[in-house]
Amino acid sequence: MEIQQYVERLETGRPELAREWLAAHPAVMNASDDQGVPVVLRAMETGSEPLIRYLVEDTVTKVAVRDRDGAGVLHYAARRGSPSLLAYLVERLGFDPLESDSHGETPLETARRFGNTAGETYLAAAAGFGVEEGFKNPVQSGFMPDPSIVRVGEDYYMVNSSFTWYPALPISHSRDLVHWERIGYVFTRENAPGLLEGLDSGHGLWAPDISFQDGRFYVTVTLRRNDDDPHPRAQLVTSAARPEGPYDPPAVLEIDGIDPSLFTDDDGSRYMLLNRGARLVPLSADARTALGPAELIWGGQDHRASEGPHMFKKDGWYYLLLAEGGTGMGHHITVGRSRHLRGPYERCPHNPVLQQRDPAALLQKSGHGDFVETQAGDWWVVYLCARPVDGFSPLGRETGLDPVSWTADGWPVVNCGRGPSALQCRPALPFFEPAPMSPDPEAHNTFWASQRCPTGARWENGVLTLPGSPLPLEERDSRAGLYRRQTALCCRWSARLLESEGDAGLAAYYDEFSFLLLGREAETGELVARMRDGRMDRVLGRAALPAGPVWLRMEAENLTRRLLYSTDGKTWNLLALVERAECLADEGVGFGKRFTGTMLGVYAVGGAARLDQLEMGDL
Repeated sequence: MEIQQYVERLETGRPELAREWLAAHPAVMNASDDQGVPVVLRAMETGSEPLIRYLVEDTVTKVAVRDRDGAGVLHYAARRGSPSLLAYLVERLGFDPLESDSHGETPLETARRFGNTAGETYLAAAAGFGVEEGFKNPVQSGFMPDPSIVRVGEDYYMVNSSFTWYPALPISHSRDLVHWERIGYVFTRENAPGLLEGLDSGHGLWAPDISFQDGRFYVTVTLRRNDDDPHPRAQLVTSAARPEGPYDPPAVLEIDGIDPSLFTDDDGSRYMLLNRGARLVPLSADARTALGPAELIWGGQDHRASEGPHMFKKDGWYYLLLAEGGTGMGHHITVGRSRHLRGPYERCPHNPVLQQRDPAALLQKSGHGDFVETQAGDWWVVYLCARPVDGFSPLGRETGLDPVSWTADGWPVVNCGRGPSALQCRPALPFFEPAPMSPDPEAHNTFWASQRCPTGARWENGVLTLPGSPLPLEERDSRAGLYRRQTALCCRWSARLLESEGDAGLAAYYDEFSFLLLGREAETGELVARMRDGRMDRVLGRAALPAGPVWLRMEAENLTRRLLYSTDGKTWNLLALVERAECLADEGVGFGKRFTGTMLGVYAVGGAARLDQLEMGDL
């Protein structure tokens, strides 16, 4: 009751009443209202500088608090606060105009959303850029982990892990580091047939590296075989004249370790780096043969779960990047340097140079990065990150981008030490507009993927024919589905099922242990919603439908999934609701290797299916 009375006094627009009330009821200062919002944030929302100064300087009010969405003091003050008040919070108390809430909104963006033009102008000046000059992370959304980048002239090329998904190792192109287009894949049916067949989910191709040397693009990657293989880890090396391929059949180097990268020294000597700290392997000129054993040259900062070593040379120094701390919430990047290739390496005094320390921020699990220098001499880092919702990451690990500055004594600092950014100033590069991707799954620049091998799917006049797999989706070697990455936490995915000889419909798929299906069942002719959660199968709903086409739709809203259908494409019926589809997240099942993300697509089991109107859009 006292809290409500205090809030009512705030809402009168007379802050002196709230101040008097607080003096008589001091326990209210650190309480929350009936919506769970700390009352100090309600006070910030008034924009009253005298009241806020009183709370900060003359009471025991805690100001380092957040609401349930991770919005803090500066977010609430940005709604109505004057430049003078915002300057007080930024310059005297040190609140950051680019600190994000759990949805990725910064105080700078909050001021714009609430029409606080004067406040936005101040916050833009404090941040060093305005909303129009910025970009939002991640720059590659939805299951695009372990990025490696190379610049050739004015063009930038990136490769990301794909594990057991086919085609393997997507290659992306950009000219401004923010907007990316898919231009090809490293491994296809032509150069590596059967490479992924029989491998367990979460295995396959781990942490690739892309580099350019003597007119060719080189890619190296770990082939993670199954645990019962006598040699579960090997390294592949391939190259191509063009970044989109075709790439040569890979050389297989039976060297234990993960996350290889290539480095070419000034004298032309070539090396591979591997994890367990950073180990150095001398290579032949074509990088396809190891010329000696692996040698440890730097153990890293933390000596825990080191991976992703990358090396570059700058101003006579050899710099080593390592990802450490595991792939979860403690993930980060450390740096070491030496005047000599084989060390000894000294640790960067600013380590870890990238780590998310704010548990309420949008981007988490940030690490495993690669540096790149622009043609203008600026430096940037690409890195993996995730956007968890209540501790679950349905989009998997994505790719973020942040600037790198250099201290006077030659050490890198990422994003001024703030950690990964939700909103960042665009690189000083010309705007790049990606070419549209082909909807044809057989096209080289496709965004479609299947597990381990091609499905034989084909398009004709906008209709997709998907051969039916004899094995259901819960079998490792099923070839039942064709998918694309889920790239937004809130989205919809729909298609019209024209006809099918077996079971067919829509799927939200993580792996053979975790998926959600909405489709027609061949045996009964009914529409069925089904979920596999770990090793358990559940039927969520059934509907008897007449023969003929049926429209299917899945809606994702964070962890919630709605499964709907229509017989006319206009009126939609809810068949099933899953309030927390945790099984579709990295953290959702407590066994196996889960490093990918939710894929949205179509499936056919036991017979071919024909579908059209496949669409993904905002919710």
